[in-house]
Amino acid sequence: HRQRLLVHARRALDVQDAIRDWLGALEWPRGVRVAVDVDPYSFL
Repeated sequence: HRQRLLVHARRALDVQDAIRDWLGALEWPRGVRVAVDVDPYSFL
């Protein structure tokens, strides 16, 4: 399964750090892979 999350924010906001902290605080089950793509053109 694949899930996508689109976060749209002003460039002045440091969204990357907030997402990194949020993902780092979660406990992921074995075998789960998480990838973060900044400015993904293929998402649209």
